[in-house]
Amino acid sequence: MRRIDLFDDIMEGKSHQEILRHNIETLNIENPANDTEEMLMNVSKSLKQNKIIDIDKRYACCFFLGSHESMAMWKIYSKPGSVALKYEPRYFADSLETKIDEQQDIGRFKKIIFGKVKYTDFLTPVKVKDRAFRKNKSYQHEQEVRLMIELKQKDSERKGIQYKTHFPFLGGLEIIAHPATSKWQLHNLNDLTSKYQPNYKVSESMLKDTLRYGADF
Repeated sequence: MRRIDLFDDIMEGKSHQEILRHNIETLNIENPANDTEEMLMNVSKSLKQNKIIDIDKRYACCFFLGSHESMAMWKIYSKPGSVALKYEPRYFADSLETKIDEQQDIGRFKKIIFGKVKYTDFLTPVKVKDRAFRKNKSYQHEQEVRLMIELKQKDSERKGIQYKTHFPFLGGLEIIAHPATSKWQLHNLNDLTSKYQPNYKVSESMLKDTLRYGADF
């Protein structure tokens, strides 16, 4: 899990008012100086009236949620020869809960939320269960569900939280090969899986026949 303020999108976890202030200060908007100053004052006043949340106490890990594979996700986050793990979200949640209990970490956490991300243009306020679950519409191809943990105490040296989760459900996990996986790579993947995790299913990508031979990935 990575600290949210270290994500590539600098708007991650920000309030609507913080995003407005950022846009006013950085975008080349055609307004007289006095109008811009007035907008900044109004936004700053609104920020003071809202609860301040330290996003550097918050960590998240992200997943794609959908019944069909996404070519965009394969291209952005993987390369030929890699795999995707497919499983029901509840299995991951159960596995993580077990690991947190084992390490007795729950006392360090202020909040734990697992849910869908809502995509918005950031121009109008949108109700979400938590601002960590709001992202810009330009990312909506991710169809994201995420796990967010907020620490009670800030740890500026801690950039991430690691848990080695386990899957106590035999047969509950499917390994999907990359659309551009070669036959010999798929053969090796099947051999390794049958040797070490024989109950896990290995599948070819449903998108493998949509790629032109030699397509750039």
